[in-house]
Amino acid sequence: MSVKLLVQDTVAPHVKADSLVAGSGVSIVYGSGTITISSSGGGGSGGGFTWTNVTSASNPITLAPGTSYVASGGSPVVFILPASASLGDSYQIVGNGNLWQLTQNAGQSIVLGNQSSTAGVFGNVTATLPTDCSIISCIQPSSLFTIRSPQGNPTLN
Repeated sequence: MSVKLLVQDTVAPHVKADSLVAGSGVSIVYGSGTITISSSGGGGSGGGFTWTNVTSASNPITLAPGTSYVASGGSPVVFILPASASLGDSYQIVGNGNLWQLTQNAGQSIVLGNQSSTAGVFGNVTATLPTDCSIISCIQPSSLFTIRSPQGNPTLN
């Protein structure tokens, strides 16, 4: 079923009929008097996150796209960036009364604003408060990641 909607246009007559187009990971379902737009994201470039509680007993933990990790327990949780990541892959780390550290593989680095981690295996991001949180996204496949929405005071080394 295709439904036309009235949309504003910058060109006269300024209103035209057009259809919604579903993109990757998006579905559009038309019903009687309704339109439902859903995201099937979970991983890569957007969508929702799957939540998992982790402790240092699982160290080290390789990040999986679309996953939120809640760092709990008494000893710091160690995370590793995936060796292979696609543009837009996102990961979330949330401190729940525990510190955490995000380490890198060879050839990888992480940026936060105008700061950059040491490139390669010696670079990392470290939580300084047990409630530090960060969303990390891949901005150059497998090599460069950025921290979005940092909360607290994670530091880059």
